[in-house]
Amino acid sequence: MERPGLLLAEDTVFESSDAFEHHEREMSPRPTTPALEALQALIERWRVAFDQRDQAALEEVLAPEVLFQGMGPQLLVGRQAVLEYYARIRATVRAQARVLEALPIGEDALCGFVMVAFVEPGGNRRLVRVSITAQKRPGAGWQIVGCHASAPA
Repeated sequence: MERPGLLLAEDTVFESSDAFEHHEREMSPRPTTPALEALQALIERWRVAFDQRDQAALEEVLAPEVLFQGMGPQLLVGRQAVLEYYARIRATVRAQARVLEALPIGEDALCGFVMVAFVEPGGNRRLVRVSITAQKRPGAGWQIVGCHASAPA
């Protein structure tokens, strides 16, 4: 079954359309940490740039050497490859995102997990779980250096 514009594997199965809200309800409140705040801010920058299809803003959140495993079979290497991947997603698709967890892995690095819902016109949602590695860089701030997406179980 083809899902035009979303670049998803043919056998990808997604949870029901209300699954994002279910995950929202099931997440218990947790204390805010610097890593969590940093990842939330980075993901919000990504979400706004994605929704607006703002290539310059997307470039700012992606490290030049980013490793990116989207829902397709290919590992993408480099900012330009990721921008080309995003360019093939219909412009009417929007993203909702919730950071599930974030941990520091060094003074200027973190890893975390994000639940993303790609919302099509009419409200159809496709959930994706994303693991992120980010690094804080001089002059650039926090950037995504690694990203792996998978369909929720």
